[in-house]
Amino acid sequence: MTNPFIPLSLDGECKQSELTVRLGPKELLSQLTEDCGELIQAAQKMRRVLAGTTKVSRDKAMRDLTEEAADVVLILDMLAELRLVDRAGARFIGRYKTERWFKRTFFPDWPEEDAGLDWEAQSAYY
Repeated sequence: MTNPFIPLSLDGECKQSELTVRLGPKELLSQLTEDCGELIQAAQKMRRVLAGTTKVSRDKAMRDLTEEAADVVLILDMLAELRLVDRAGARFIGRYKTERWFKRTFFPDWPEEDAGLDWEAQSAYY
């Protein structure tokens, strides 16, 4: 596996590859939607912890958020193995969006350079 989001041992990579083949794209996409929903719930729980509107501890909320984030990232690695997610493209877009978000946050009057990222045109850069 090249450049996974979550590096695994060789044994872990083999197991993940076997799971990817066994489950297939439809089941992995179904699992992704379920895990994204759980990640949303965990994020909302952490937001309530930070706002002080729940009795859930910060440690518990952080463990839940971390676990759900890991579940989503693992599924993304498996989808990348099936060529349904482009890891390099995700990294490129992530860098682009970080820059854009920074400018929008710290320099709200900064002119927008474009109407959006032309991902395919930029593929030579990742």
